[in-house]
Amino acid sequence: MSGDIVKIQAEHWSATQLKLKALNEKMADLAPLILEAAEQLDPDSSSYDASQRQALAQRLKAALCADEPDSMA
Repeated sequence: MSGDIVKIQAEHWSATQLKLKALNEKMADLAPLILEAAEQLDPDSSSYDASQRQALAQRLKAALCADEPDSMA
């Protein structure tokens, strides 16, 4: 019985590790987009036009909705 418990715990640990790895990869993908968004929000920055902002918003949305079955698309 204790062997079964150890096996179940190992499976849960493995699943948790995979979820953490996926989350880490998603955060790595989002980091540059978030920095770009913050730069666009800077009132002293006028180097972004509406189409660039819309493109960034679409990239952010795609990155946030990736791997989600019922995304906000």
